[in-house]
Amino acid sequence: MIDTKGWAGWEWTHGVGLYGIYQYYQQTGDIEMRDIIDRWFADRFAEGATTKNVNTMAPFLTLAYRFEETGRMAYLPWLESWAEWAMHEMPRTEQGGMQHMTLAEENHQQMWDDTLMMTVLPLAKIGKLLNRPPVCGGGNLPVPAPCAEPDGPGDRAVVSRLEL
Repeated sequence: MIDTKGWAGWEWTHGVGLYGIYQYYQQTGDIEMRDIIDRWFADRFAEGATTKNVNTMAPFLTLAYRFEETGRMAYLPWLESWAEWAMHEMPRTEQGGMQHMTLAEENHQQMWDDTLMMTVLPLAKIGKLLNRPPVCGGGNLPVPAPCAEPDGPGDRAVVSRLEL
């Protein structure tokens, strides 16, 4: 069972929380915040792998930033294997988009906007960090045609260019 609300789990809530703590650490230099992040990953790694889906990928954005800072090689296999899964094994829609498969729901042929935070941002950061342009698209991530059409001024910028 994956705990989606408590701290000792591995879900989108943890990924968003960890990234918020990481941003706070970056702004304040509060070492205690950095240690909370590192302890969370150490504890999760000690427990072993979790189910791979859109939401459980979310913590990897923070892990990629911590790897960038520390060069801690223990993080590398996790980053590589999850990026490979997202690129090559994660279910796709008929248009080639990332299907929003979660622990509870298949969401067949559905693409959700929160996939950008949960999977696309971590994937892009990992690709850039590990110098793998096919993963990060050189900074431009492909978006299936039905989703690439902007509804208004500036909408395209949200999905066509990520600065990580």
